[in-house]
Amino acid sequence: MTLITDIPQPPQRDPSLAYEQVGDGLYSDETLVKLDTGEFVAVSVRADRIPTSGGTLVTAWARWCDENGKTILDPAGEEVENEHRHNFSPQDIERDGLDELSKQVVLAVLGEANTLMLSDELTYSVNIRNDIAVCAKVCEQKSAGDFLS
Repeated sequence: MTLITDIPQPPQRDPSLAYEQVGDGLYSDETLVKLDTGEFVAVSVRADRIPTSGGTLVTAWARWCDENGKTILDPAGEEVENEHRHNFSPQDIERDGLDELSKQVVLAVLGEANTLMLSDELTYSVNIRNDIAVCAKVCEQKSAGDFLS
């Protein structure tokens, strides 16, 4: 993973667009990352207190985009994105710190090595790299006629 630091970050998304509309730019809480495979991903993270347990929920989001922050859509017109939510106890926060734990959740959605101790299935399912690869395979899908001839 390469964090884009040597070029300016894309402009922020036009606030007049509805949340579900696709437009250029990053949301205000996103950072543009370039994966070692060449794809650009907008990533964000947020921590929230869990009122019923005293714990903290850290959520990271990743969406496939171009170098201008415009979302890349799959053949069905859907955004290629993923998220992971991870609960941490007060002891986790005290031991490792919220910044470090948030970083680990971000690394998980980017498909990078992390310390979260996720199952193989969960690691695969929260990984934006997997979503991008699946999208590429779907784009190569043949028609039914190709299978019947």
